[in-house]
Amino acid sequence: MFRVAHRLPSRVAEPKVATVIARTLIPALVVTAVALALTASGHAAVPDRTRMCGLTPRIDGVRYDVHEVRGAVPCTSVKRVVTTYLRTFKAPSPWTCVLGHGASPYAASCARGHQVLVRVYAPS
Repeated sequence: MFRVAHRLPSRVAEPKVATVIARTLIPALVVTAVALALTASGHAAVPDRTRMCGLTPRIDGVRYDVHEVRGAVPCTSVKRVVTTYLRTFKAPSPWTCVLGHGASPYAASCARGHQVLVRVYAPS
């Protein structure tokens, strides 16, 4: 009774290869370009704040490289804490120190609360 067949095409047209590429590949390329741009600008916006504090005095004949990753404690204080820990394995209060283990690239790590983080690297 209600026939609309004359209004509908008899055969649905297959999309062309160029149309499929334009609808899938171009948006994917745009998303990738935006993601790369955001990643690159994100690295440039956050400067590396690691401060090199130099080498410790000799500890069992070895001098360790001290990096203050976070915080603003004088390097002399940081090196004194690190040297004390590496010689006695006891961190002076209010510091907390641990030896690096597993795949960690550092020999020891010391922190004072959440504001200060120090990494100690073995000589290479």
